[in-house]
Amino acid sequence: MALALFTCSASAFTAAEHVQERHLTLTCESYVEWGEQRTHVSLPLFRVFDGQGRQIWELTGYPRNFPERLEAALELTEPDSSHRSLAAELQLTVDVQGRPVQSSPAADFTFTKYWADWCKPCHLQTEDLSLFLEHRPGTQITVLHIEADLTKLCEDP
Repeated sequence: MALALFTCSASAFTAAEHVQERHLTLTCESYVEWGEQRTHVSLPLFRVFDGQGRQIWELTGYPRNFPERLEAALELTEPDSSHRSLAAELQLTVDVQGRPVQSSPAADFTFTKYWADWCKPCHLQTEDLSLFLEHRPGTQITVLHIEADLTKLCEDP
């Protein structure tokens, strides 16, 4: 079962030309699978993919030095050891109309931001990310906000 995305109140990015945003949601099935692959599902979960779609960084939770850690991650040139791809990540999601997501806009970096409306650290991370993006002109970035709230994704959580 896949539900359409609920309004993302955590999105507060400026309409900068170098930043594209898309709002997606996990499907109920992918959420269950996602949770089984991890010992626990922690939010926020933030991943960075390079222009070739290779994951170069992942962060679970919200550390106060998030902007500095993200800045350092963008300097990485090799994929991380997970060998996760953006294409595989997108297979877990659907768009606002409930359609499978085939691709993401071309960018130097794509950020996947797993969040839930009730998650205060998710909102804090969004605020930091918004400020971070204001100071990155010239770098094309796509931010994929991915709803990961089990109560919104599955009828019988």
